[in-house]
Formats: sequence, structure tokens, C-alpha cells
Amino acid sequence: MKNVKVKCLLLIKNGTLVDAFGTIRADILIENGHIIDVKKGISEKADEGIDASGKIIVPGFVNMHNHLPMSLLRNNAEGKTLGKWLNEDIFPAERRMDEEDMYLGSYIGMAESLSAGITTTNSVYLEKSHLGGKAADELNARAFLSCDEPKEDGEEELKSALKFNERIRGYRMARPVMASHSVYSCKKENLILKKEYAKQNSLRYHIHMSETRKEIFHSIRNFRMRPVEYAESIGLLDKNTILAHAGWVTKREIGIIAKKKSVVVNNPVSNLKLATGGIMPLEQYREAGARITLGTDGPASNNSINMLETMKFSSLMQKHRYWNASLGNPKEILGYATYEGAKALGLKAGKLEKGYLADLAIIDPKINMVPLGDIYTSLVFSCNNSNIDTVIVDGKISFENGKVRNFDGKKARMFLERADALISGSS
Repeated sequence: MKNVKVKCLLLIKNGTLVDAFGTIRADILIENGHIIDVKKGISEKADEGIDASGKIIVPGFVNMHNHLPMSLLRNNAEGKTLGKWLNEDIFPAERRMDEEDMYLGSYIGMAESLSAGITTTNSVYLEKSHLGGKAADELNARAFLSCDEPKEDGEEELKSALKFNERIRGYRMARPVMASHSVYSCKKENLILKKEYAKQNSLRYHIHMSETRKEIFHSIRNFRMRPVEYAESIGLLDKNTILAHAGWVTKREIGIIAKKKSVVVNNPVSNLKLATGGIMPLEQYREAGARITLGTDGPASNNSINMLETMKFSSLMQKHRYWNASLGNPKEILGYATYEGAKALGLKAGKLEKGYLADLAIIDPKINMVPLGDIYTSLVFSCNNSNIDTVIVDGKISFENGKVRNFDGKKARMFLERADALISGSS
């Protein structure tokens, strides 16, 4: 007997649709995870309906760089630079984490993401974090997951990543990504081996790049090149390469990234908090035609998973860096947080149009966003997570009325117990 897909319709009525391509007043009809119609006055009878009168509908946010299990380590090790923060606090705590810890951290991180309008997360962490795929299925959140755990032997590092990826493939809402931590923490042969595997198997490749000034000195001292130049020289850069941070870059490096069509991820809040000093030159990237996306970085270095905050800071920092209030265009920033992120991951999402994935957020303007004026300005500068009304992923409601629909409170209590133990060192 053939498997027959059951028709399941969701109709959203009377919303103001806003994406990076324009705004319209219309209804949205969704069937089996996709938008099948966008127009005024859709009358088809649906299985579930939402009245979005007075509300704004946007594509779901795509968080292009995160470390979900680090929600367990939030609000600790304050006031330290990246090197000290990692070596004195984060790495020791991570060594105490087991698979259950990483599952709980991913579960809470994804629940927080949904409450912030984030429908897709690109998260990289240790090999034990593969149960993030289980959390994604349980909460109906879209996740791209990878393991970037460095090892001495290249074959062992690749084997570890492949084992991780194979486990991820068993989940409905998760997809595997190949990742290396950075050019300063990984051996040349390890970097090449994983990138070559990614190429041969059409996988995205995720790596931290040019995050700190110390990293630049290390690269020049050891490779006689800056990090982006070195990455290009060993074949790491192409259209499927995702470069997290990429703030300490020269004009030449920006040109290389644009030419190779690699993706950069701006993580402004985490960079400010860890005092990395490298404000990503988004304006120069834009002028060069580079592919720009946004990320929060991990909840231990950012302290929240908040793409609305990330959008606001991304815009403000460009105005500040270049002394030019016209930069950081809100419409472009919204595009980086939605359409560009989805495109970078190979998803047909980020646009409110027939045929696109039904990953979207409904926003209630409330008092803090009115009068709306320019709606893009209102979304980037006035909107906050309290305005997130409903979040739909793959055509199904994942967040509504201030609650994640499938959230298990028992797991939240377990999470808090494990977080306390990890930080105190008693685990």
C-alpha cells in the first residue's frame, strides 16, 4: 500500500507580510510544510486558522552561528577575554559534560530560540552533542548540527565527525554540517581532510575565522599569511563555507571571501561582550558583494539567543564604525537574518511567497512598536522578544501564547540541576 500524505492546511488571515523583498497585506495558506498561496481573501477551509489582524508576519529568523549546549554555562565567567574565558572556565566545564547534559542544553537553547522567532539554528559543538537532533524533533525546530572537536590525528577527527553526522541523519528536523573549529586550533591536514569530505558529499562547512587580534598574530607568525589568506591557500573557501565572525579582516581578505562566494556570519553581541575588538565591516562586505548572515553565537558568550537584538546591534555598529547614520539599512539587516541565512544553508525559506518553506513568525506590535512608521525600522530597532506572538516551523505551530507548544517542564528542572553542578564542578 502506498504512503499517502494527509492534507493538512493552516490558514493565516489578515496579516501584514514583511520580508526583505517588500510588504503586503494578505492571507497565507500553508500545506504540509510549505506556503501554497499568498493573497487577500483566501476562503479555503483549513484544519487550523490564525487571525493575524493588526499583526506583522515575517520569515523565521535563521541563526547562523550558535553553540546550543552552552546554555548550560550561561551567566558565568563574566569580565574575561575570549582566551581566559575559554581556558579557565568553559573548557573545564565542557570536560564534565556528558551526552545528557548536551541534550538538555540543546533542548533549552532550542526552546529559547523558538520564543525569539528563530526557526532555524546552525549550531556547532562537541561530538557528544548529537542528541540536539532529538531536541529539534521534539520541539519542532529546524537545526543544522556539526561537531568541531579538534583531535591530533586527522583521520580520528574525521571519523568523530562522521559518527556525529550519521547519528544526526536519523532525525526529521536536523541536518548534518561538517565543521572545523579554527585555523589556529586545527592541523592543516585535519582542515583539508574535513573540507574535502564536505565537498565530496555536498555538505556545508562551518569554521570560526578571524575572531580576535591574537588569531591574526598567530596566523602571520605560523603561516606567514592572515587567516582568510591561509584558508584560501589550503582550499577551505567556496560557496558552501560558513565563516563565523570574520571581523579582523583586510580589504584584500574581504575581496577573497566575496570572490569565493563564502558566507560570513556577524555575531555582534558576543563579540562586544568578549571584547574581541573586531567590529565586522558589514558595509565593506556589502560593497564587495559578499554573502552576509547573522548569528548570536553561544548563550554562554552572548547570554541570550536573541536575533532581534543581533539585528539591532548589527545595524548600530555599522553606523558607529563608519560615523554614518545611513548605514545598517533595516531592510537589508532583516534580509541577512532571514533570506540570506536560509539560502546559505540551502533552504528555500526566508521569503513569504508560494513554494517557500512555511517557517515564519507572527509579531504583535504592542505599545513598544507603535506608531510603526517605517515597518523595517520598527522591526529592527523597536521590536523585542515580547512581541513574538506565534512561531511556525515546517508548517506547524511551535510557539504560541508565550509558550513553546511541546515544551517539557521536567526537562527544564533537570537542566537547572545540571547547570548548577557543572558550574560548581561537582558533576
